[in-house]
Amino acid sequence: EFGIKFLCFLQPYIFSGTYKFEDMEKRFFTEMYSSEERNVAFDFYQTTKEEIKKYPYMQDLTGIFDNMMGIFYDSTHCNEEGNQIIAKRIYEVIQTEKERQ
Repeated sequence: EFGIKFLCFLQPYIFSGTYKFEDMEKRFFTEMYSSEERNVAFDFYQTTKEEIKKYPYMQDLTGIFDNMMGIFYDSTHCNEEGNQIIAKRIYEVIQTEKERQ
């Protein structure tokens, strides 16, 4: 009605994609989250990644930090560098959508 386009982003998660743990991160996160908790989160993300393919307004950012290190400070929150990477990708998606209109 108002010409506003809706976009949704599946956020990166430390146990999704091929993020490379630094030794300290690996120790911290494997001690902080049990194997069962990691498996539940992994299963959720795998299912969600498949489901969002059905909806063109949804974007998967889970692999945005593939092969990177030192980005996360907990399972979903990242440092300034990570936030800049996410912001740049969101901006690119918005620009692409604007050009389609």
